[in-house]
Amino acid sequence: ALPWQTRWIAYDPRFHGDIWEYHRVSLYGWDILFAVLVVLYWKELKQGFEKLVSSQSPALVAFMVLVTAAFFTGSWARDSSLALYWTSRLLEVGTLVLLVQVAKPKFTAVCWALAFAGMLQAVWALAQFGTQATFANKWLGAAGHPLTLGGTSVVLTQTGRWLRAYAGQVHPNVLGALLAITIVATLYLFVARAWKNHSWLALVLIAVQTMALVVTFSRTAWLAVVLSLVVWWFVAQAEQRTLVRVATLVVVVTSVATMFLVRDPVLARVTAQGRLETQSVEERVAATRESGGILRHTWLQGVGMGNYTLEVESREPGHRSFYYQPVHNLFLLVFSELGVVGILAFLALLGF
Repeated sequence: ALPWQTRWIAYDPRFHGDIWEYHRVSLYGWDILFAVLVVLYWKELKQGFEKLVSSQSPALVAFMVLVTAAFFTGSWARDSSLALYWTSRLLEVGTLVLLVQVAKPKFTAVCWALAFAGMLQAVWALAQFGTQATFANKWLGAAGHPLTLGGTSVVLTQTGRWLRAYAGQVHPNVLGALLAITIVATLYLFVARAWKNHSWLALVLIAVQTMALVVTFSRTAWLAVVLSLVVWWFVAQAEQRTLVRVATLVVVVTSVATMFLVRDPVLARVTAQGRLETQSVEERVAATRESGGILRHTWLQGVGMGNYTLEVESREPGHRSFYYQPVHNLFLLVFSELGVVGILAFLALLGF
């Protein structure tokens, strides 16, 4: 239930003495579990794949074109081994989707796993934010994020630097996305009365996860939860609306109370005021502009799967490793790395 980041770093390149995360090659604990699942469900996976081929599934065609485009970008990428590594990750995602289809896990069981995973991460996140400190542990896959170290995600206000909660994730935004999913999963369990006579425990889990979501200061994750609640409010069946209203009230009250307690960093994030917030916006605008410059020269073939930051470094040398990050736009990133064939295949896949 706990989404660990535990991994063996097989290739750990350094850039002027700094860690360059985007160029690491790692074997995660999840990869081993995934390999075991593939072996156990090999027969079902084979049958599922053959069924997709025989039905000439448009989604399968789009995905195979996407994987093929990613693989061939290794021919001209600055780091072909890195392109091959990330292509294997893409293939792993497709296999996982097929595995879920053939294994057919019960939706309620998946929600239970997400609910407790979210609770564990939430408690961890609240402890981090409360102490304004993190710890490193290789077995949990947790890296240390000192408050004063450059590259650590913080919110800067007039009262000082505020550490954004990471819990066991690589970035507060990743934790925010995870908590947004687990809150919705826990809400489903509450509305479906999966807790039977202990529904109040579901509300406690929702409240704790909501508090942790606030201290990630992930604006996109906040918005995702709000939109999910609004949609659920309108699509809920008549007999479920009261429960949805109760859960929504818990989320709203918990959010408002937590935001009031940490109102300085919340205001800084919401209004995008302050030096670091302004710098963040400027860097994202600059990254978007940089991707445009890359596309002008490589729109046809792309720079190679996983090679975007290497391309940026070649264009803007002289910075520290954490300066070179992928553009914060998935479509631009896919277009920049995989070229026109890759982006068309990706859009087709989303359409199917």
